[in-house]
Amino acid sequence: MKIALILDPPVNKNGYNTGASQVIKCYDEQFPALGHEALIMTKSVLDGVPVGPDSYKHVSALLDDLDFDAIHLASEGRLGLLARRYCISRGLPFTTCYHAQYPEFLQTRHGVDPEKPYAYLRWFHNGADIVLVPTQTMADRIEDNGINNTVAVGHGVDTNLFRPREKGFLNLPGPIWLYVGRLDPEKTVEDFLRLDLPGTKVVVGDGSVRAELEAAFPDAVFVGLKLGEELAQYYAAADVFVFPSKTDTFGLVNLEAVASGTPVAAYNVVGPIDAVGDPKVACLKDDLRAACFEALKLDREDCRKFAEERSWAKASQNFVQQQINCSEERLIAQTSYGKEVSARFERRYGQRLDEIECTITDWENFLFGAKAHNLAPRI
Repeated sequence: MKIALILDPPVNKNGYNTGASQVIKCYDEQFPALGHEALIMTKSVLDGVPVGPDSYKHVSALLDDLDFDAIHLASEGRLGLLARRYCISRGLPFTTCYHAQYPEFLQTRHGVDPEKPYAYLRWFHNGADIVLVPTQTMADRIEDNGINNTVAVGHGVDTNLFRPREKGFLNLPGPIWLYVGRLDPEKTVEDFLRLDLPGTKVVVGDGSVRAELEAAFPDAVFVGLKLGEELAQYYAAADVFVFPSKTDTFGLVNLEAVASGTPVAAYNVVGPIDAVGDPKVACLKDDLRAACFEALKLDREDCRKFAEERSWAKASQNFVQQQINCSEERLIAQTSYGKEVSARFERRYGQRLDEIECTITDWENFLFGAKAHNLAPRI
């Protein structure tokens, strides 16, 4: 099966990736062993293409040339929107995924009513046949906010790269408290850096607020972006990995830390709860400082054992199965029920469903009022 993977962030096969693009990179690495092929398209295809009708024509032509069997939209940005329109206009089944709790972040940091971004996210994701999420906790949360047809597929970790190593890599006063990730506002890294902790705080990563954080917290060690073997050495050399974000849907870095034998301290929120919710490998508390000291007592061998049970091969198999399910459900819908509904819509409005773009709310109100049907063609 050839699976088109569409996302706005770039996928760097030898360098830094965001959480969403890292997942796509791992699928790309796993698919050949499973007998499948990843066809990756990122927003770089829109470089130099102005916003407007030409951008849709451009993306449509590229997608026509991909010759894919299934298509997955991994982000809700400009490219994701164009690919969504392409799928709907052609009556193609497609999946999406929900990677970040942006409504909650905007509410916490900027006082934005979360209903406003959720209105857009509902419209975007409810057009899909299946919405993939990393955990059941996240599935339950977004379903409570009106995003339907969710399936938890899980994430994995590269246990060959991220493994216990000699701890002498960092010649710094201990304990060593480590953060790895983007230095952007939604990551709330300052929550970690403000903590009164003995030893040394080490920050691995780069981003829009790095200079600001370095100026505000001169006692912390900022080492910039690290990748591959060097990154793995930082994980293994730390005593505790501190994850201060409250808005991640999962946090792959948590699994990378425990695979390296390093316990996690994090807030008791969605993301860490599902990624490293076992009290043998992580301490999750509303008081992040208290969590740090408790995590320091955890057994590093338990961390490694926990990670060894979570592979990207299994997560990739789950993902592929949902692509198959997506196509099968659409075929079922189109054989009887879907044809009947399409005919009803055309009789009433004088237009075919596959010729228009409307919101999922319009579609569901026409069919059932507020009630959706699991096998209805998505629009």
